[in-house]
Amino acid sequence: MWWDGKITRTFRCRLTQTPGNLGRHLVAIVTDGTAVLGLGDIGPLAAMPVMEGKASLLETLTGLSGMPILLNTKDPEEIIRTVVHISPTFSAIRLEDISAPRCFEIERRIQDAVDIPVMHDDQHGTARPAWRTGSRSTTSSASRGSSGGPWTPTSPGSPGRC
Repeated sequence: MWWDGKITRTFRCRLTQTPGNLGRHLVAIVTDGTAVLGLGDIGPLAAMPVMEGKASLLETLTGLSGMPILLNTKDPEEIIRTVVHISPTFSAIRLEDISAPRCFEIERRIQDAVDIPVMHDDQHGTARPAWRTGSRSTTSSASRGSSGGPWTPTSPGSPGRC
């Protein structure tokens, strides 16, 4: 597993710069279970072990405590309303495994409504390097981007996910 320290630093920086949230380290990990890993729409209860694992990784890698929040609805309006209402409890909101294209609107509207950081895992947290190993199949000049550097942001998510 690879973890981008820049993402961790950015997330921590946002938390400490959010007025009224200094010293709080509780992050809501919110899902409706509609795009869980490669499993698809398995529902919120079946997604709980995955959310617990993500909370454990968050604690281990960043020192922030994650609390899984399972929402038994697929309605974007209900998701937005619920997350906005519970947001005062948390110093950040991490949307997890919510299917596309709904996740884009959900994230944008929650960001507009709350004064804490809101991030969606597949939009902000899955960039990873593809290291040059000498093999053209691993990293071609096209996949390295315009800088020609040894890595490129890639997403391990499947097509159609945020």
